[in-house]
Amino acid sequence: MDPLQPDTKSLLFDLYAPIYVSSSSTKGSSLCSAARSPPPAPPPPLHKPKPSSSLPHPDFEWTPSMFAGYAAAPPAAPQQGDQQHKEHVSSKAAAQAILRKIDEDETFLSWRIIKTIIAAGGGFMVDAYDLFVIGLLTKLIGRIYYPDVRYYPQSYCNQIGNISTYYQLDPGNNWQPIEHKCGSKWSDLEGWLMTNVNNWNNMTAADQTNLALTHAPSDLPNRSGYALKSVALIGTLVGQLTFGHLADLLGRRPVHIVTMIIMIVGALCSGMSFGTTGDAVVGTLCMWRFLLGLGIGGIYPLSATVMSETASTKWRGTYLASVFAFQGFGFLLAGTVTIILAAIWKPYDGAGDFLWRTALSLASIPPAITLYYRIMIPETERYEVIVKGDTQTAAKQIGLTDPSVVQASGLKARGHTWGSFLRLYGLPLLGCACSWFLLDIAFYSQGLFQADVFTIVGWLPASYTMNAVEEVYSIARAQLIISLASIIPGYWFTVAFIEILGRTKI
Repeated sequence: MDPLQPDTKSLLFDLYAPIYVSSSSTKGSSLCSAARSPPPAPPPPLHKPKPSSSLPHPDFEWTPSMFAGYAAAPPAAPQQGDQQHKEHVSSKAAAQAILRKIDEDETFLSWRIIKTIIAAGGGFMVDAYDLFVIGLLTKLIGRIYYPDVRYYPQSYCNQIGNISTYYQLDPGNNWQPIEHKCGSKWSDLEGWLMTNVNNWNNMTAADQTNLALTHAPSDLPNRSGYALKSVALIGTLVGQLTFGHLADLLGRRPVHIVTMIIMIVGALCSGMSFGTTGDAVVGTLCMWRFLLGLGIGGIYPLSATVMSETASTKWRGTYLASVFAFQGFGFLLAGTVTIILAAIWKPYDGAGDFLWRTALSLASIPPAITLYYRIMIPETERYEVIVKGDTQTAAKQIGLTDPSVVQASGLKARGHTWGSFLRLYGLPLLGCACSWFLLDIAFYSQGLFQADVFTIVGWLPASYTMNAVEEVYSIARAQLIISLASIIPGYWFTVAFIEILGRTKI
């Protein structure tokens, strides 16, 4: 080849290079920049090329306008992989911007936070009311529906080996032993009878026993008392495992609303538990309290989760502690409502049936109020971003108007496997769960069996000195003292100092 003869193929490649590069090179290449700017005019050819069917006519001359046409050619569409990568990066950045705005929000008690505290804290308050009000009413229910079940007085237990026996009237109107139970609270019954019954010392032992059993107040049998106090906790366990999982699948908001509706229905129906016998009434009441427990079990984890996902990092401890502090208000509310109802009906011994039914039914009012706030509160932004991948809705809820965030497409976070979850959170979860478990043993035992505890420590007068409504009044009064003196101050001390002293020290 003549060294002075131009390489035609090289010449054509130089001319078309901007088009090739714009369709095949990667973003940011210097050749891409060349594709977007007009190339310089070519040098004049040394001589005209030989005619060829694949080349322009020998008399053809290149002009700058032709190069401008090549340079103005639109770039080819990006590859699908590149587009997906850009969307992934954009979605991840949008999600991080939303979560960062939530965590870095330093506003204290905004209206959004106040509504969340009312909705979540109201759930805790109702939970405590429903669980602990039954401890105030079991004695009353036993007096009403088990009049033929009495304690064997302690004074006679000492004569038969300090064994206390439940007695029940048989069809022949004779007292028959049916089961064993501690009867130490009747230890002073004999002294009371000696003072108030004529010719007590002249009676035979059998007559004294029969008279003592007649004056000893009736009570729930063991099976009925334990069932009433524990069945709601069994429902709570089932509700926690069921609704906690459903909240991850369906969302916090819809499941939270459903659990509140269940609580409303369970509370109303608990007050309408009817039957022809004591066992029938208690059995029906246990059924509705199990349903109530399902709702309580759903409210417990959801209320804490909703508040935790809504709160900023700076105030998360305060907000979450305040939600739990509403449990103290529920404990206080149970005693307040019961003592008011007992004060109204105290002069009427036969009004006990209305008292316990009203006290249980009124538990439907607080969840009805908090249900309104729960409906008004949207899904938590963290759930929208992390689980649903809806960054646009989350950005709108928190007032984030950055176009790069609002216009980003969704990006769902990958969930943990059980192995990765336990490696990350297993030890903190175990420590928190064990601490909570040990706390609840004392807290719920005291709350559910407080009538027995108050009697043993001497806070309550002997039952045979009061009618049924007066006994409820005394139990509720003791609970109010406990609530105001210890439970509520302890909760709000934590709310005030948790961000100062830290979680571990508190």
